[in-house]
Amino acid sequence: MESNKLEGLLKKFDEGRISSTEEKDLRNYFSHNEVPPHLMHYQDQFQTTVKNQKPGYKNASVKKFYVWGGVMAIIILAIGVFFLQQRNLGSTENNDLGTIQGEELALQKTRETLQMVSELMNERKKNLIYLKEFNNTREKIIKHEK
Repeated sequence: MESNKLEGLLKKFDEGRISSTEEKDLRNYFSHNEVPPHLMHYQDQFQTTVKNQKPGYKNASVKKFYVWGGVMAIIILAIGVFFLQQRNLGSTENNDLGTIQGEELALQKTRETLQMVSELMNERKKNLIYLKEFNNTREKIIKHEK
């Protein structure tokens, strides 16, 4: 690159009026050519900008991937829920779950269930007697301390 053109580009660079293609030309010049001693500080600057540049990703393709991935996930989830609902609906249609055909049998099952609940309640009530005795003893101790 000619020294006049190089000086002109560096002046534009310092003023902030340089285009991206001209800046690219300067980067190429300072990375591949032998630089005069009075321009060495520019060489360091342009080499660090080359090192700091990250490789460009195609943001549009990445965004499209995430959008389409989300759409596909929703579709798969909807299909899965639909088939689970169909399977559960089909398994309960033919079965009369929890129903008893005869009235006498239903009455007998109800009595058995209530008897079982009554027995459990009576067992728990026995344990409450011990708690009542504990409270009585505690009240006696508290009265003696006062």
